Amino acid sequence: MMDNSRPSLLPIITSVIGSGLLLFVLNNIAADINLPHIYLQVNSSSIHDNKQIKFQTVAINDGRSSATHVRLTLHYPSSNITNSTIPFASENITSIKNANPSMLIVELQRLSIGSSIIINTTTIKKNAVATGSLANNLYVVSAASDQGTSTISDSSLPTIRIEDAGIIPFKLRLIVVASILATICFLIVLSYKRIKNYKSQINRSQFVFNIIKQMISVREVFKNNIHATV
Repeated sequence: MMDNSRPSLLPIITSVIGSGLLLFVLNNIAADINLPHIYLQVNSSSIHDNKQIKFQTVAINDGRSSATHVRLTLHYPSSNITNSTIPFASENITSIKNANPSMLIVELQRLSIGSSIIINTTTIKKNAVATGSLANNLYVVSAASDQGTSTISDSSLPTIRIEDAGIIPFKLRLIVVASILATICFLIVLSYKRIKNYKSQINRSQFVFNIIKQMISVREVFKNNIHATV
């Protein structure tokens, strides 16, 4: 008789693979949770018959770790910058420059947790603005660091379609695929255990049935022997 108690390699292999994939997903999620996040806010007010606009840009690191090599880009597509000041900064500023008349770039070595910077700018509208999508924006502000990028503007961003696969980050797609594969592995293990338990119940029932059958046979033998001696 074969020994059915020997464990199969299928559930062991799938369990190891599923556990590894699950650990990969959890590690990546934990890493993303601990990343810095630079919150951006822009307030504006018009002066001189709406020809000039004052902007106050606030950048705060409300994440769970420090952002390094921070680059703040303030772009005003329909205006030129006439004045800019930084009334408050909780971190040292390494560089501040005008990339062009409508763009200001501020660089910081780091932006630690809870640190912030306030940038005031005054712009004047251009006499002629070339037609295009950016011309409809009063401002486009972005914060880039070694850990990621965030951007805001005064107009709605383009709609992201699910078929635009290139827009979805590769890391996110990898996490989704790993999660699906881990789920499949654990389902295989659970299904194998259910099938094995079902077979065990059938074998147990068959064993009990064989015992009862043998008991009946023994009883019939005794009964026949008793009749034979009478």
